[in-house]
Amino acid sequence: MRNSWYYHHKAVTLTLIYALCILTIGIGSYVSLAWFSSTRQAQVNFASMNVQEGYSISLRYLSYNAHSDGTNTVYNGYKKDQITTLDTSFTYASDFLSVNDTSSSGPLGNTSFAPLYCSTFCFEISSAASAPFVIYLSSYSAPASASAYSDSLSQYVNLAEAMDVYTSYSDGTNLDADAKAFLEATSGDAVADRFSHTEAAASSLSESWMPNSSMVLSSRGKGYFFVSIYFSNSSSTFYAPVASSSGHYVHDTSGDSNVYQGLSIVFSGLDLERP
Repeated sequence: MRNSWYYHHKAVTLTLIYALCILTIGIGSYVSLAWFSSTRQAQVNFASMNVQEGYSISLRYLSYNAHSDGTNTVYNGYKKDQITTLDTSFTYASDFLSVNDTSSSGPLGNTSFAPLYCSTFCFEISSAASAPFVIYLSSYSAPASASAYSDSLSQYVNLAEAMDVYTSYSDGTNLDADAKAFLEATSGDAVADRFSHTEAAASSLSESWMPNSSMVLSSRGKGYFFVSIYFSNSSSTFYAPVASSSGHYVHDTSGDSNVYQGLSIVFSGLDLERP
């Protein structure tokens, strides 16, 4: 259970929205002690996943995304470095849970996200025929700050540079072990960032979110595509104000992430199709 201080001093809201066919899903995470403002918010949105004919998708969320706050359950993600070694009782079936409540207070309605926190989900992908598939990002938009200018990048600050996306895949043969390995990973392909951008928007991308392993569904089988959204809080993305120039900031490993408060990012095109 997280200290209630966190929940009463919310500073940033990153709402991740997946629209799968007719299902719109919101997810998010948590707040950092380093952020003191309770009024400014940020958002992260997955506007849609376009699924090619012949595939179907369902979504599960990791149980670690949920925490108790008094008599309430809040779905605010987890601090990534706290689950580098999972309990031996961990299984996919028991720890990746079906979504039965799509309201704003359910597991897909999370609103608070912060540096060093992560939310993990799994797309269960099915097809009537044996088929490989690919998943890639085609577009995103991260509207720039109106007040914080990055002298380091010669542009107004946007949220893109602070977001990491990690992915992995299991064909189901060793599902428990594959899920556990992805969540515990601290090095290798499972923590290779699939989203590395600093610009405020991009379209006509064909940016793979695929892990190094191939993704193939057996006939009438099911595959499991894991996605973690991580607010990395890397010191390389920290900013400090320029003393002689109001509203101007420079990258500074001794700085902080406060410039990202109030910003948003929309992953407006995420596509699943045959290669």
